[in-house]
Amino acid sequence: MRIFAIKDESLSSQTVLGYLIYYENAKAFYIELPEDADPWETPLLLSTFVKRGERSVNSYWSRLWVEQRIIPPDRQNIGLV
Repeated sequence: MRIFAIKDESLSSQTVLGYLIYYENAKAFYIELPEDADPWETPLLLSTFVKRGERSVNSYWSRLWVEQRIIPPDRQNIGLV
């Protein structure tokens, strides 16, 4: 199991917006959001869960969130960006 902090570098406070938990054996992602999470500061996909009062994001939505942040290796001119 690996745990990563979700942070927004543009925020001056550097507060933790959540935790990404990755289970290597199951190849599954889960996200845990803190009790004091602010829907205006959390990433858009995760803010939906905060607004509904949910603090645990299931495997499907967590994987979708992770996949949105991975740059495809075959993207043209990625080295020039």
